[in-house]
Amino acid sequence: MYNTKDREFSDFTYTLNDRSSDAPDYNGDPNTFFLPENMGIIGENNGRNVFGLYWQDEEIFSTTASYTGTEAVAAAYGMGIFDITENLKAIAGVRVEQTNIDVASMDTTKQSGKIDTLDFLPSLNLIYKLNDNMNLRATFTQTLARPNMREMAPFLAEDYIGGFKVQGNPELDRTLVQNYDLRWEWFPNPGELLAASVFYKNFNNPIIMEFPPFVANNDIQIYSNVEEAVVYGVEFEFRKNLGFITPALDKFQFATNFAFIQSNVDMTEDECQSVLDNNPDKGCSRPFYGQSPYLVNANMQYNDDENGWNATASFNIFGERLIVQGPATIPDIYEQPFPQLDLTINKRLTENFSLKLAALNILNADVNQTMEFRGTLYDVLRYQRGSSFSVGISYRL
Repeated sequence: MYNTKDREFSDFTYTLNDRSSDAPDYNGDPNTFFLPENMGIIGENNGRNVFGLYWQDEEIFSTTASYTGTEAVAAAYGMGIFDITENLKAIAGVRVEQTNIDVASMDTTKQSGKIDTLDFLPSLNLIYKLNDNMNLRATFTQTLARPNMREMAPFLAEDYIGGFKVQGNPELDRTLVQNYDLRWEWFPNPGELLAASVFYKNFNNPIIMEFPPFVANNDIQIYSNVEEAVVYGVEFEFRKNLGFITPALDKFQFATNFAFIQSNVDMTEDECQSVLDNNPDKGCSRPFYGQSPYLVNANMQYNDDENGWNATASFNIFGERLIVQGPATIPDIYEQPFPQLDLTINKRLTENFSLKLAALNILNADVNQTMEFRGTLYDVLRYQRGSSFSVGISYRL
């Protein structure tokens, strides 16, 4: 496999000037500021036009906020399947990946970002057949995660949703992950499943978003590597046809999976001492960036192949998760749980034509980001993503 990307990002500034000597009091309200009656010619004084807001003629190109980047990934793998005994099978292999990423600011005084690594990613999956429809699996894999070019680009950009500035980091490195899984699975009938798993993941140099330490009145967030993080937990999965309740439900299938997860990232000694000095209740470790303590997914499917109907209702929710890591004097920011409900309906109209209806995020629950300080919870950002509805017709050749 060979994959390559090239990017050129340019930043331009446009200025809106105000020439009105009696400008209204906007009170920081953009809806008032951009009213049509405030733009262009807004009146007349002694036979001369009075100008309000107008766009500056020239655009300003910023070399500091512009960058170029390239990414090339070459990979190859080998895999073998081995029947060790009548009931024990091994699937083993290794993947080799060469990563080359270069990101350079058009401001030549700024540091460039570069990753040039060769990684060997082994995998071992042992499958023990307990009986004809029950297995026990033990798996080890090593995987990696690469930063994208925006995260490595050495420039500061305004995040207009949330009010923070986001700073790229050319010193970012890729993340290596060691994954350990043990899974029991039972297939009572075709298409049905009952499974339970335990897992452990160790992250080397994971990428997080944080407030830079030791910066007063900080409104900047930066991408950074932390030394190590661990994630472990249990997961349960269930998929069952509902015809066992009554034959009238034979076309319905219910599926769910839920996981309970613990994660931990230790602070450095300096950060730990600073935390205890400023916020003794915070402690010297935190959850892993972006990791929820629980995840729940459930869906109900209806399949009627004979009459061409297929419908799925899906629901999911997660526990609160860390999205911005704060230093000692700034609390961490968490995203609070919110439920999501989606519905899709497909109908085969003819042998070639089919109709699809979709309703996404039907509940349109609030997305809420918060920070807690000394027992009081403060809203950082609250908004709704909105619901979406679509209709599609497809033709199969």
